[in-house]
Amino acid sequence: MGKTRSNKRKWVIPGILTILLGTAGAVTLNNDDVEVDLSSRVSAELQAQGLGWASVSFDARDAKITGTAPNEKAQQNAQEIVKSIYGVRTVSQNIDLLASVSPYPFSAIIDGGNVILSGGAPDDATKSSLLARSLASSDSLELLAGSPEKSKWLSATDFALRQINKLEEGEVSLSDLTISISGVAKSRDDYNSLQKSFSSGVPNDIILGNINIIAPPASPFEWSATYKDDKFNIFGSAPSEEISETYSKQAPDGAKVTNNTVISSGEPSDFADVSSNLMKAFAFIEYGDASISDKSSNFYGAPRNEEAADKINALLEPLGTNIRLEPPKIADYRFYADRQNGKTSLSGYVPHETEKTRLGELDGFDVSKLKLGWGAPEGFDKSVEFGLSALENLSEGRFSLENDEVSLVGTAKSVDDYDALADLISSGINGANIKLAQISPPTVETYSWSAQKSAEGVTTLTGFAPSDDIKGQLEIAGAGAIDEMSLAKGAPGNFEENAKAGLKALSLLDSGEVKLEDDGWTLTGQASSYAIATQINESLDSAQWNVDIASPPKPLPVASPYLFSIDKDENGLYVFSGYVPQESLKVNLALQAKNVSVNNTGIARGEPDNFSDDALAGLATLAKLEKGRVAFNGTEWSLIGSASSQEVRELALENLGQEADALTWQVDISAPIPVASKNYRFVASKPADGAISINGDVPTSQLQNYIGIIAGKVATDDLNMLSPAPDNYKRSVFAGIAALKTLQQGQLSLRSEKWYFSGVASDEEAREKLLAQIANIEGAADWNVNITVPAPAPKPVPIPEPVPAPAPVPVAKPEPKPIPVASENYRFVATKLVDGSFGLNGDTPSVELQNYTGILAGNIATDNLSILYPAPDSYKRSLFTGIRALKLLNRVSYLYVAKNGI
Repeated sequence: MGKTRSNKRKWVIPGILTILLGTAGAVTLNNDDVEVDLSSRVSAELQAQGLGWASVSFDARDAKITGTAPNEKAQQNAQEIVKSIYGVRTVSQNIDLLASVSPYPFSAIIDGGNVILSGGAPDDATKSSLLARSLASSDSLELLAGSPEKSKWLSATDFALRQINKLEEGEVSLSDLTISISGVAKSRDDYNSLQKSFSSGVPNDIILGNINIIAPPASPFEWSATYKDDKFNIFGSAPSEEISETYSKQAPDGAKVTNNTVISSGEPSDFADVSSNLMKAFAFIEYGDASISDKSSNFYGAPRNEEAADKINALLEPLGTNIRLEPPKIADYRFYADRQNGKTSLSGYVPHETEKTRLGELDGFDVSKLKLGWGAPEGFDKSVEFGLSALENLSEGRFSLENDEVSLVGTAKSVDDYDALADLISSGINGANIKLAQISPPTVETYSWSAQKSAEGVTTLTGFAPSDDIKGQLEIAGAGAIDEMSLAKGAPGNFEENAKAGLKALSLLDSGEVKLEDDGWTLTGQASSYAIATQINESLDSAQWNVDIASPPKPLPVASPYLFSIDKDENGLYVFSGYVPQESLKVNLALQAKNVSVNNTGIARGEPDNFSDDALAGLATLAKLEKGRVAFNGTEWSLIGSASSQEVRELALENLGQEADALTWQVDISAPIPVASKNYRFVASKPADGAISINGDVPTSQLQNYIGIIAGKVATDDLNMLSPAPDNYKRSVFAGIAALKTLQQGQLSLRSEKWYFSGVASDEEAREKLLAQIANIEGAADWNVNITVPAPAPKPVPIPEPVPAPAPVPVAKPEPKPIPVASENYRFVATKLVDGSFGLNGDTPSVELQNYTGILAGNIATDNLSILYPAPDSYKRSLFTGIRALKLLNRVSYLYVAKNGI
C-alpha cells in the first residue's frame, strides 16, 4: 500500500506543473504548426462525411469555411463538423449555395467515337465518376443543385452511359429521371440490344421519353418477296417495324406469311411507296416474286386473268419497275389430242410457246388450234406425255385433259397394243385424275378360250374375253386363279353364259379343263365322287357341250340322323326298322332274332363306331326279356323292357355289360319285386349246455355266415336261402340271439310272421334286465316273450339206487364247418368324374350285389368287380351309403371300402 501512495505522489506533482507551464508555453508555440494540424484533421473529417466541397483555412485556431455547398443542410453539416474538431476555437463561413435547376439536365453525345458530357452534376466527386465511366473526351458539366434522389439519378446516368457506346452517333439525355435517346446504332446486334434495353431493361423509377433509335444502314438496301402455293415469304431490309408489319397485312388473303425482314437504314427515298405497290400487286397473281435493290425494282408473276395484268401494270409502271408477266390464267384449262387415219390434231391450251413449238415438230401433229394460257394443272406435262403415248396404241381415238381430269377413248390397234395400254393405264399418271379410260379391244378372227385346273386346285385362264366386265366375272374360277386372258372382240354367242357354266363345273372337279375351240365347248376332268360327276353332267347342255368326267362308283347313301330299332312284343315277335351299314349285318340280325315279323331296315352309311357290336349285344339282351325295344336315335343307344324276375333282369344287365359298353346306353328294365313268404321261419335254440343251434330260412349267404358268427361261430348249414325276408328280419335275429346268449337256456323263433322268445334267466334281476333290453328293440312290441327263473330247489327225496343201464353206444357228431372270415385285403373303389360318369372296380361278395351295384351307380358296367366272399362287416350298408353320397357331388370323387372301413 505504501508503494501505491508513492506512485501517486510521483505523477500528480509533475502533472500540475505541466498544466501550469503548458498554458504559458502555448503562447509561445509556432502558430503555423497549429494551423497545419487543424487543417489536416478538419479536411480528413469533411472528406469522410462526404463534404469535400468545403475548404477550411485557419488563423491560429480560428477556422473559416469557404466553398459552394449543394444545399443549406450540407452548409450546416460542414459548420458542425468543423466545430466538433478538438482544438478549433471559432468557426466562421463564407459558403455559397449551388444554383438549383429543375428539371435536372444531363446528356451524353457520341460523335466520331468521342463522348461529350453536358448538363449538371451534384458534386465534384460525382462529376469525376461520370467522366471516368464514360471515358469522355471533353465535358461541360456544371455543379448544380436540384438533382433527383441521388441513388436513382446515379442509376439513371449509369444506364444512359451504357447505351451511348452502342450508338455510332447520337445522344442519350436525362431530364430529372426521364430518359431520351436518338441516333444510329453501331451494328445490328447493338440495334437489337438497344431495342431490348428500352423495351424491357429500363431500371425502376426511370421514365421513357423520346426514343428514336435508327438501325445501321444496309448497302445495297435490298428487299424481296415470293408467293407460291399459298406461301408468302418476305426477306431483306425494312426501314422500320411499322413498315415491316404492313407487309404481313398486305399479303394475299389466306396466304401463310413468313416475314424475315430486318430493320435497316439507308433505304432509297421512294422505298416505302415502291415496296407498298409491289405488295399490292401480289393480290392479282397466282404466284410470283418481287425485289428492290436500292433504286431498282422488279416484279414477276402469273396474273389471275387479263384484267389483273392491267392492274399490275397500272400500279408498277409509274414507279419504273421492271415487269415480267406470264400468259393470263385460264380458269377452265383444256387440252385435246384427236387421232384419225394416222394423224393427230391438237387443240386447247399449253402454258409456254416452247411447248407449242415442241409439239408442232412431232411427225403427223397439227398444232394450229393450240393457244397459250397460264393455269395448267399440276402434272400437265406428264399427263400430255401419257396421252400422246397412249394414242400411238390406238387405231383411232381421243385424249383429253380438262383441268386435272384425264380421259382416253378409242380402239386398240391389236391385242398387244390393248395389253400395252392396260399396263400404261394401270400404272397411273402422277398429278392427274383418270376420269375415263374406255378402250375397245380389237376384233380377232379365230376366237379361243380355256381354263385349266391343276391337281393342286389352281386355275389358269387363257385365250380371249370380249370385255373387262366379262373378264372380271370369270374370276369365279376361285381365289388364286391365274388370269392370262386378253380382251378381243369376235366372241361367239352365249360366250359369257357358257364360260361361267364351265368354270362352275370345273370348280367341282379335282382337276380338269374347260375350253372353247372352233365354236365348240369341251369339259374334261376328274371328279372326287359319283354324285359330283352326275351333277355336272346334268347342269350342262348336252347339245352345246362335250363332257368327259372320270369318277368313283356310286356310293351308298348317308343317313342323317342314323336311326335303328328292334321291337319285341309279348309273343316274341321282332320288328326291325332304320338303317344298317351292310347287308350281311341285316341278315345276321334276322338269323339271331329268328322270329322276325317285319324287317324294314335299309342299307346306308353314317353309322356310329361299333354299331354292329352294339346292335348284336342289344338283340342278345332283348332276347332274355319278356318284351322290349332296342334303339339308336342318332346319338345314343337305349334298351327298354321288362324281365320275368329280378334274377332275369340282373342276367340281362350282366349280358349287356359283357357284350357292349353299357356306359353309353340308356337302360330301363323292369321286373316284379318278390314278396316275403308268410311261411318264413327261423329258430335259434340254446339248451342248458349253452350251445346255440340254428335252422330255418335266411335271405343271403352273407347274413347266413354272420348269424353263425354272432351265435358263437356255430354251423349254419341248416339255414335255407329264401329271399326276401320279412321286415325287421335282420334286426330281430341279431337282437334275439344277443338276448338268447344271456339266458341259461331258451329259444328265439319266427313262425307265421310272428317272433317268439322264451327261456330261463339266472334270477329275477337278470330276467327284469333282459325284459327291459327287449323292450328297447325296434318292433319288439309285437314279440311273444316268456322268460322265467328256476324254481326253488325241492327238499331231497331218497332216491333208490339206480339199476345200471347198458352203456350207450357213442354216436359220432359231424365236424362243424369252418366259418369263413373276410380277407384283410378286401377292397372296393367307386369313382365319379367331372362329367358325372361312374367307374367301379375291386371286390364284391356275390353276383347279385355286383349287378345291383351297377344299377345303383347309374346302370354302368361292373366287369371290374371280382367275386370274393365273404365281405367285411357293414360292406353292403357302407357301399350303398357311399354311392348315394357320390351322386350328390359335382367333381371328381372317390369311394373306397375296405375291411377296416371307408
